[in-house]
Order: sequence, then C-alpha cells, then structure tokens
Amino acid sequence: MVRGGPGAPPDASHVSGAAPTGPLTGDPSGPAWGGHVWSSWTPARATRITTGTSGLYRIRRPGAARLSYIGQGRVGSRVLAHAAKGADPTHRQSAAFVDPSRLELSFVLGVLWSPRHLLELENDLIAAHVLILGAVPEAQFLG
Repeated sequence: MVRGGPGAPPDASHVSGAAPTGPLTGDPSGPAWGGHVWSSWTPARATRITTGTSGLYRIRRPGAARLSYIGQGRVGSRVLAHAAKGADPTHRQSAAFVDPSRLELSFVLGVLWSPRHLLELENDLIAAHVLILGAVPEAQFLG
C-alpha cells in the first residue's frame, strides 16, 4: 500500500466549508442569532414542517434564556424524533422533551446547504451558546 499519493477524484468531503453566517454573539433566542433569519418561536407540537425539508432548528422552554437543543437535518423529522424521546422514560433526553406541549421551536430552512455544511453551522451555534451562556443547551449531549 502506498500512502501520500494522489487520491480518488474529489468527493463531497473536498468542498469548501461553511463559514458562520454572522456574528456568533447576542441572544440565542433572538430572531437573527448567528446571522440567520430564524422563524418566530412557535409551540413545537403545533409546528408543521415538511419532514424532508432540511435546515437548522432550536428548541427551548418558553421564556428560557438557555436553549434545550440546537439541531440540524430534516427539521420536521428531527422534531418528531425528539418528541418520541420524551415519551420514553428510559431515554437520557427524556426529561428535556417529556412534555412537547411546553416546548417552542424556531428554525431556519436552507435547502442549499449540504449535510456537511449543516453540521458545521450547528457546531458554530452550539459553541456560540457556550460562549454566551457558559453552558451547552440542556439536552445537547445527553443522547
């Protein structure tokens, strides 16, 4: 086996990264946090998003400064998955999602972002949350 030579043709991992879309400062619950144009906060249970639409999302308890979760992917499907965790008392994130009627959701849809770019943007927002509030969202790394 020869190491260090030319590789296969470029693939998805060779594309440029996604820089943060704006300053990673301010209120994590704000409408323009991280340079994104977030949707208004709505009850998570009542939110209807086509399950295949990808983007970034954030979940919180109404009025809380600290977010419960920051995520990315197919937003509608991911929110349903979080609600299922709340229904399973053995799941490590159950307490954070146990009552979906008491959670709010805000999202930004970006159909042009690749899955890799969504992961980068999600990590930027988690890091910003830590820098601003001194802690990760309450359910972020429990699952």
